[in-house]
Amino acid sequence: MFDTRVTRNQFGMTNQRETSLLSDLPVLTRGTLHEYPQDFDQFVPNDWTTLGTGSVALVAGFRGSLAITTAATIGGVSGVQKAPAGWTIANGLRNWLAFISNLDSNLGSTIFGLVNATTTPFTGGSITDGAWVTTVAGVSTLNVAAGGVVTSQAFPGVLTANKFATLQMYWDGGLYGVSPGRFIAEMSGDADPTPSRVEAVLPAGFPSAANLSPILAVQATTAAARTLGVDLLYSAQDRLPPFATPAF
Repeated sequence: MFDTRVTRNQFGMTNQRETSLLSDLPVLTRGTLHEYPQDFDQFVPNDWTTLGTGSVALVAGFRGSLAITTAATIGGVSGVQKAPAGWTIANGLRNWLAFISNLDSNLGSTIFGLVNATTTPFTGGSITDGAWVTTVAGVSTLNVAAGGVVTSQAFPGVLTANKFATLQMYWDGGLYGVSPGRFIAEMSGDADPTPSRVEAVLPAGFPSAANLSPILAVQATTAAARTLGVDLLYSAQDRLPPFATPAF
């Protein structure tokens, strides 16, 4: 009541078409999306596949955060991947991904994205399908893959360690007349002195029919433990093509 941004809708608000059975429901419905919002106010280990030999735990602090910590060994890996692999990138269905995270030192590498199920994400060839961003020595790269064919596009600039970066990704579903479609990612936030967007050159066969799952992972590049803090993971996809003719 104390800010200046006021919106009043006397009878509520709906995002349904007029002929929908849900059109009189006076709240916004989320059934149009397959949506997974994870703000890490809770973490249920059985919902995830654990990667590597480090530790994964919630930590106290502003907004909730998941701390992913490697062992203090060169090449030590720690991470999680949502189980089961319940996402598929498909023509006609848009996809959105968002992550907010920080890494305690650039002497570490990270992976964020929506990829095939794997317990060895930093091993070459383990990720064969999907889209993900790797960060090595603070330099981030957008990767898109189909059937083992990977294309990559580097972001400009270097991330500042121990500050939050916001990563967002978008697949347009091939809906807007640009063949074979567009996959775009952007990096911003306190950790990024040069906020930027990059667009992937899509590999042949993209999107594949592989089942995919969100992944969060970090690898140490020196004999010291690295900690990746994750404040947000958000994944969403259209349930139906947005331009499809409704049944009613």
